Amino acid sequence: MEKFQIRFLPLKLGAELRGLKTDVFWSPGFIAPFHPRTPDVVTVHDLIHLHYYSWVHKAYYNYILKNLYKKCSKIITVSECTKKELIAWGGLQS
Repeated sequence: MEKFQIRFLPLKLGAELRGLKTDVFWSPGFIAPFHPRTPDVVTVHDLIHLHYYSWVHKAYYNYILKNLYKKCSKIITVSECTKKELIAWGGLQS
């Protein structure tokens, strides 16, 4: 998938989900949908993009994903370390 398409994936996911009759949406990756109208669960494996990638990646996380994560029904993390970092960075509650 092209980089351009990935940046707008939350919008596309949200639009697709609004057209479906689903009970819940689970993203095994880190992308959360934009206004899905159904409960959404996202798995966050790590926040490495904030530390080792370009400023574009950091901006995408800080301005797009952080806000989407705050609206998720549930977030699954793969470790306690990722959970703590996500809560601290995202201003989320445990």
